[in-house]
Amino acid sequence: MFAINNMKTFKDSVHGYIHIPKSFVDSLIDNEYFQRLRNIDQTGMRVLYPNGKHDRFSHSLGVFHLGQRAVDALLENFSKDQYWHIESDSQSVLYWAKNKVLFLIACLLHDIGHAPFSHALEEQLLRNSKAPSTNKKTKKKKEDTIDDGTDYITKKLCDTIVQSEKAFIKQRYNEDIDDLQINIDKVAPHEQMGALLVLSEFFSEKILEVFDSLHQSGYPRPESESILYAEHYQERIILESIDKNNVESMTIFQDDLCFIARMIMGVKYDDWRPERQIRNCFIDLLNGTNFDVDKLDYIVRDTQMSGISNISVDVDRLLTSLCIITKTKYYNKSNLTNKRLESMTIVHIENQANDNKLCLKGQLKGQLIIEKNTTVTIKESSKIKALEGLERRPALIKFANASVAEFDYEATVYEDSEIIVPEENEAEQKVILLRGKSGNKPFGCRIKNATVLKQFRFIACEDLVLSVHESCDIIIEGAFSSKGSIRLFKVEELSGNISEIEILGDGFKQDFTLVKIPGKNGYNTFSIGFKKQAVNLIANVIDARNYLYLWVYAHHKVIYYANFLIPVISNEYFSGVSNDFPNWALDFDHIKYLDDYYFWTAVKYCAEKNTKRKKSELNILTKELFTRKYKKSLYKSLAEFDLFFEKYDETIKSKLPEQIYTLLNDTKKRPYIKSKKVNKKQRYVAGYFKKTEVDKINDKIKKVLEKYFKEDDIPSVYNDLCIEELVYVSADYKSKQLDTLNTFIDMKDDIVPISQIQLLEAQSRKSENNLTKTYFYLYYQTKHSEQNFDRENEFIKEAVKDYFEDIVKTITK
Repeated sequence: MFAINNMKTFKDSVHGYIHIPKSFVDSLIDNEYFQRLRNIDQTGMRVLYPNGKHDRFSHSLGVFHLGQRAVDALLENFSKDQYWHIESDSQSVLYWAKNKVLFLIACLLHDIGHAPFSHALEEQLLRNSKAPSTNKKTKKKKEDTIDDGTDYITKKLCDTIVQSEKAFIKQRYNEDIDDLQINIDKVAPHEQMGALLVLSEFFSEKILEVFDSLHQSGYPRPESESILYAEHYQERIILESIDKNNVESMTIFQDDLCFIARMIMGVKYDDWRPERQIRNCFIDLLNGTNFDVDKLDYIVRDTQMSGISNISVDVDRLLTSLCIITKTKYYNKSNLTNKRLESMTIVHIENQANDNKLCLKGQLKGQLIIEKNTTVTIKESSKIKALEGLERRPALIKFANASVAEFDYEATVYEDSEIIVPEENEAEQKVILLRGKSGNKPFGCRIKNATVLKQFRFIACEDLVLSVHESCDIIIEGAFSSKGSIRLFKVEELSGNISEIEILGDGFKQDFTLVKIPGKNGYNTFSIGFKKQAVNLIANVIDARNYLYLWVYAHHKVIYYANFLIPVISNEYFSGVSNDFPNWALDFDHIKYLDDYYFWTAVKYCAEKNTKRKKSELNILTKELFTRKYKKSLYKSLAEFDLFFEKYDETIKSKLPEQIYTLLNDTKKRPYIKSKKVNKKQRYVAGYFKKTEVDKINDKIKKVLEKYFKEDDIPSVYNDLCIEELVYVSADYKSKQLDTLNTFIDMKDDIVPISQIQLLEAQSRKSENNLTKTYFYLYYQTKHSEQNFDRENEFIKEAVKDYFEDIVKTITK
């Protein structure tokens, strides 16, 4: 749909033939910024899989290819959307045609800001990119300026986008917005760099060239197969030419550039206007939380190019299943009353004010987070699936105006940690009585699968979870929010005052509201959904992604190469601009010169100059880089990490890195790497253990040897096993879980969140307890590392385990 003529063809090893408009090739591909992507590795897996030699250039073409197919499927479904049934005027045609072009530009340029060696150097590049005035001042210590570049780039990017979007809103809607903000704190460094490049003068001119070319070719052209505007399509409808000398024209163009930047970063609009909400769908399609064309390409590309056996993903079927989900959001809705929401879904509902009240009666299924000090009344005959504290522990409550609650005898009820057994009530029926504490004092309780026999009114003494399934009659007075969607099968009453509610479907076409015109307090939102044929495919994308991250990207050799060797060596050799070779710093101003080939050449040059210091740590690491004879890993995978530390629980293991940071050597003589601050604390990515700590481990090795060798043999064996270096390298594993609460399936006669499909919900929950884990590798070097000592790793492992026993004692004091 909205086809662009005059294409150039590329042969791709993964997708076959990829067709890209000539205007895109001439302006966006054939330049020094994009061409350098040929020389930037897609991943660090080449040290593991020799054939995994693929680059960000081919990946960018692949994302464009998948994006082209995805956006056509999306536009096809927009034309059938009940809410967004586009009128056949020229402005509507141009709106969709232009958004397609902007999306494809973002797909092509989404990795334009990548540093050499995939992700290995991106944080360094961001930190080094300081304001020009900073570089002219007296040099400060690295420790003092480590976050200067991060702050500078982030602020510059935010200011540029906010100013451009404010100007656009003022021009288009004659509205001043003082509180417009954009939060990019969690955006990856290479995405920030790419967004800033798109907004730069160079790429602004290149994107202008693309639009000039499309304008001259008469884009968009009528298509006989087009469903949109088939009766009214006029050939005279073409993209407007952008006048660089016209303020109004350039204001619109700058806003479009900001849209490209948002797509690259995955940062959505927080704006009620339908045009902005629609654009959020394009943002999701390129850089979303579940599925996006970027993720889809690197999954299939990394799998195929490395030759590993991974989960198969049916790309064609998945892309053709894309559709649009319409929702309606309301803020500060007072006197809520409606009984015609049957067979609908509340996507989200919450109260923030303590004096707000919600009455809900009917048949439904969902979870509510009840906040502290909120009063809940659950009336007779209501069914409680669960009432418990967060993290599935007992909830702390107190009775509001009664001393006992009564449930059917089939319920499971705990008071504090003791289960309550059924007993007979006054009517000689078997029931479960929850008596609580006298004087309305707080107590812990946990209720599962219960029918309320007598009105149960309580006050939450902490945040807790209330799950209902089937019939319920509840009143909530105070603050609460829904956890995921709430399915309404039958509604007898829905009334009260609500801070925020979002329903699935177009609320403006229901009797849900008397207001029919969208505004700040009520508007439609849109998101990417899937048709039912994709039900068995969506989870595969997440599983395939997690497989790569767990067994390939987190391999001990890949981690040592990408998280330690490359960053350490680059930090030492490229700390700033010098008059000698290399004269390009690892920063934003020199990004077009930086690629893997430059790095290798520069390192070899610097290594030759340092031949007089052959025993320096930097030269030792450089030799490891060139020979692939790395330090030995104490364990070979994250699975072995779990076995190595199996006697400790997750709480202890999560605290180990913070304790290790105090044991690392951060002097100038020992290379180490700091990351950006997390919770106001500086994180180490990698570093050497202090000599005093290494000596402690060597003492442990002696004690281990005493158990296996005669006293006379120990000195010679110890000489072989004595550790000279011990290196810590972070390898945090973040598995991705399918967002079942906010991913929707169009089942033709019903639109449902995946959380309602038990098979997919169960599949997504299998890694629930492993979403983010703190892992790290330990690499060591002995005096005779190159000699093979049969039981070297076994003895050193045992000694290091004893060493960590002492560290854990420090943590648990």
